[in-house]
Amino acid sequence: MRDGAIVREQGYGRANLEHDVPVTPDTVFQSGSTGKQFTAAGILLLVEDGRLGLDDSLANGTNYPYGFGWSLSEQRGEAVIEHGGSWQGFRAAITRYPEQRLAVVVLANSAVAQVEAMSHEIAGLLEPRLSLRSPTEPQTHSDPDLAKRLRDVLEAWSSSRAIPAMSKALAETASGSAREADDRQRTAERLQTARSFHVLGIDRLSRQAIALLDDESVRAVDALLETDLGLFTYRFRLDAQGRVVSFSVKES
Repeated sequence: MRDGAIVREQGYGRANLEHDVPVTPDTVFQSGSTGKQFTAAGILLLVEDGRLGLDDSLANGTNYPYGFGWSLSEQRGEAVIEHGGSWQGFRAAITRYPEQRLAVVVLANSAVAQVEAMSHEIAGLLEPRLSLRSPTEPQTHSDPDLAKRLRDVLEAWSSSRAIPAMSKALAETASGSAREADDRQRTAERLQTARSFHVLGIDRLSRQAIALLDDESVRAVDALLETDLGLFTYRFRLDAQGRVVSFSVKES
């Protein structure tokens, strides 16, 4: 959707395999947690009526850093507001690009469908500025010094060490969660079988993305790690001093 108008509405695959029923724009899907945004909209209506305040605490008197059912991110330096959901074998994602006045909604009847990744790819088809870099593209950006710093950050992260190339927030990250421990272990395993690591490209974050993220990051770097286990594309966000604020990874 763009400016509230549908740009394209299409169904793919089968809604019912037994009866060979195709998916159409009228097929009903479970939306899961994507309904939180609509709950948030209802809360804002209560705020407008003066029945709630945006600064009200939770029932136990605490606050939680998760506002209005949206997660905040960036894609190729542009602001992204999104949320995914899953329920009873269904997956869903709503991804908004405020600077492009664009929204992409993906609904799937498969529990393993990568709906968020689909929404990002679709956005890139509609807006070339949002097009994601492919790990198979010929290497056009060479920055061995930056690549070494980023790899050093991964090495330090995998062994729970802090180094100057990390921002203070990343260096102090130690949630103790099983998910974090697993992430560090997987990073170590990839690095142990690494064949190469190089920068794919760099994006400057837009003013709106910088304001939205509010984590001191000002640019983002895509880097490819080639290993015996496969290809892994890392997305690093850096602050004005070149320190890594955060990073994410996807397997190609």
